[in-house]
Amino acid sequence: MRLALIGTGLIGSSLALAIQKEHPAAHIVAYEQNPVYAALALEQGIVHELAWSVEQACQEADFIFLALPIAASLQVLEQLAVLDLKPGVIISDVGSTKAQVVERAASLFKEKDVSFIGGHPMAGSHKSGPRAADVHLFENAYYILCPTSEVT
Repeated sequence: MRLALIGTGLIGSSLALAIQKEHPAAHIVAYEQNPVYAALALEQGIVHELAWSVEQACQEADFIFLALPIAASLQVLEQLAVLDLKPGVIISDVGSTKAQVVERAASLFKEKDVSFIGGHPMAGSHKSGPRAADVHLFENAYYILCPTSEVT
């Protein structure tokens, strides 16, 4: 299983650790604009590989997680819509609001073999960045998924 993580802040990095704990064979490739966050995520073993672009991170991904602020997630969705993604890829986000992101994804991926499932983990911390990543952050927390009628 190949997973692309776009954003290595607290939520994205904690999600990567939790996935590795439950699925040790998963290979996580991250794209992060902040070079300090990118280096920390790699050094701490949060991700296995760094990509130099969204496209490079997502090329062969089975799952793509957008761990970004809403405005940035909307921009990345636009980028993903023009890429030749792996058939059947599942894309999700961790944003705090869903309507705008889910609507944009539905329109962008309507004619593609892509499933978008909006997500909102009800977890967090006052800390930020990959240094604050916590493999247990999502334990005993709700993680709301918002599939559309097109997702089976």
